Amino acid sequence: MCSHDPIITWYDEDKLYKIISNLLSNAFKYTPNGGDVLLNVFCVSDQAHEKYIKIEVSDTGIGVEKSQLINIFDRFYQSNDINYEAEGTGIGLSLTQSLVKLHKGKIEVESELGKGSKFIVTIPLGESYLEQHEKHHSADKALNYLREKSKISSLKYQKYELKTTQFNIEKHTILIVEDNFDLCELMYSLLKENYNIEIANNGKEGLEILKNNESIDLIISDIMMPIMDGISFCKMVKSNINTSHLPVLLLTAKYGEESEIEGLKSGADDYITKPFNEKILNFKIVNTLAYRDSLRNQYQQKISIEPSEITTTSRDQEFIDKAIKVVEENMSNDKFNIKEFSSELAMSPSTLLRKI
Repeated sequence: MCSHDPIITWYDEDKLYKIISNLLSNAFKYTPNGGDVLLNVFCVSDQAHEKYIKIEVSDTGIGVEKSQLINIFDRFYQSNDINYEAEGTGIGLSLTQSLVKLHKGKIEVESELGKGSKFIVTIPLGESYLEQHEKHHSADKALNYLREKSKISSLKYQKYELKTTQFNIEKHTILIVEDNFDLCELMYSLLKENYNIEIANNGKEGLEILKNNESIDLIISDIMMPIMDGISFCKMVKSNINTSHLPVLLLTAKYGEESEIEGLKSGADDYITKPFNEKILNFKIVNTLAYRDSLRNQYQQKISIEPSEITTTSRDQEFIDKAIKVVEENMSNDKFNIKEFSSELAMSPSTLLRKI
């Protein structure tokens, strides 16, 4: 339901769409069959006669206890009364709040357990709340934007936006394999300052990136994904001699020891349960990379190394055994070089050097 008169104002089309769709998605999700979901849009004025556009999304769903409403916009918050596992991320309302704040607005919630909830978004009307550099009013630009956006899926468009940072050779590179864009965007925002980031939407895309990018140092992969899930993806990574040395952190919303064992059996180096704490994610990444770096430094100083000391998988064991054999067989060949060495091991020179 909306007012009969048109409402003319300035807003970011894509972000406002996400705000409304996120709120409607939650309303439909937690409203049982036969319930009601209402979207209401209208204009209001405050005591200072400032005008605002108000967007209300109300439902007759399960609701939330009043004592828990203060935390509902916190990232990864979980109510005791609502099972957020189906959502898989726990960041929908946190993201919605951040998008509302970008419009210099606010979001509030009213809810009663067993009776339903109402989310109220208030955004300033007009353009006075915007800085000059935030205004883009060219009709041609808007038309071109819509044309370009219609050519490709929203997921691909968002994925492109995430991959625009410049590669820094001094940083470790992390491959994030995740089909949920909101969670992918969150991890990207948390890690982009300290790492180079590559993005894949499923295991199949992840394998393609690994074929074309030899600079990957660590992989973070969700388990539940379409086309190729994280378990299958991890097994493929660990069974491929070119990638078997890469550490893999599996990310999943599934709980219980069986799920964790399943992930570790696939060859994963560690396991992170969603919703996760940002600090825990960061520490696991830092510790995993630091451990690999410390091992590298340690073995570079040793004259004699047993293959069993440095291998992490059976494929790595086979690789080291074969590499030693090839070197021993060519000890008297003064023309034996890295190109011939890599050819004997059936991999590119750059991959060989990186793996060694």
